Amino acid sequence: MGQVVITDYHSPDSISLLLDNGEAIIGDLPPEGQMLPDDQHAIRNWDLLRKMGARDIYPSHAMPFHLEENE
Repeated sequence: MGQVVITDYHSPDSISLLLDNGEAIIGDLPPEGQMLPDDQHAIRNWDLLRKMGARDIYPSHAMPFHLEENE
């Protein structure tokens, strides 16, 4: 099972799919290493996904990666 999460970084209707096993398809949300350090909008989206249990990330325009617990 899983859930749709609003990750409105790219546009107000952007979403991510977060599965119960921690896999997340994030669409156009930029990977943390590709965003500016003061980009509060992207940081809020990443904080939400992390809080909800996202661990294995599948972006639309980058290679998949794993979120570490201490990030």
